[in-house]
Amino acid sequence: MSDYTLKILAVCGSGVVSSSMVVTRIKEILADNGIKKIQTFELTPAMLKSHLERDAADLVISTTRIEEDLGIPIINAVALLSGIGEDKFIEEFVSAAKQILKQKGE
Repeated sequence: MSDYTLKILAVCGSGVVSSSMVVTRIKEILADNGIKKIQTFELTPAMLKSHLERDAADLVISTTRIEEDLGIPIINAVALLSGIGEDKFIEEFVSAAKQILKQKGE
């Protein structure tokens, strides 16, 4: 794996409860797939744009709808909370993370 630190923005309505739960779970998922160098930020949708103006990120995972094109992948993480479609989320999320690391490692 790359030596690059993957920067992930976790977004939920309040920027606290759901995003914290999702961050805990994605850290486990990434570790299970050999990706340990990550940095996460928990935000509300309103905080996204200003955060990205200050600090670049690689990926957004969200439990709320984000309509805006941020120029980085946005993955719906509701499946991590509900359990419905969790395998599909994990596959999409891990694939995106590995693709980003591959691009950044080159």
